Amino acid sequence: MRQILEHGTLAIGSDLLECKTFKVGDLAFDNVDGVGAVPNMADVFWKGVLVAMTPRTFFSLTPSLSEDERPKTHEYLKQNKQPLGSPFLLLKLGTETAQTAAFGHEGRHRMFRIAETHGMDFEIPVGLFIYDEHYLLKAREIETPMIEAIADGVRREKSRQFVHGPLFEKAVWSHGSLGLETRRHADPQRGGPANG
Repeated sequence: MRQILEHGTLAIGSDLLECKTFKVGDLAFDNVDGVGAVPNMADVFWKGVLVAMTPRTFFSLTPSLSEDERPKTHEYLKQNKQPLGSPFLLLKLGTETAQTAAFGHEGRHRMFRIAETHGMDFEIPVGLFIYDEHYLLKAREIETPMIEAIADGVRREKSRQFVHGPLFEKAVWSHGSLGLETRRHADPQRGGPANG
């Protein structure tokens, strides 16, 4: 299984879009047969974006999760030794009157377990599936300014709260990748993922 944690840094590149199994340190992922895997992530090359995201940021964009919500899932994941399916977010692009917003997700319980075992700031690949109104954009239709705008912040799912970025610093989709580190360092007044 391919290791994508290199010298403590998550290495995501365009080849990862077609890689169904990989490891981040000792944490294994399988986007076909892993625990919680869904077809969206198996098709991320055609339909989405991969970003390097932490549990802290993922939780800031999704509805709160308590330990007593589906406790059997928590217990199962504590005992699980099988690879996991990668979490993802569904985003709807902003319009003249509305901000870009998260409107769906998959993987809060898996992220909760990752946060327990690896910490809230452990980056993993997370899928983004982007909608323009009711149309799921194909990866080839996704443009760099869209990804930059999403990295700058989006509205939290089922909330009016805007979560300020940077939400991620690395992104990759079928026609390229975007490293956002220079944008973050260029503006020292910006807060981190937890400032929303």
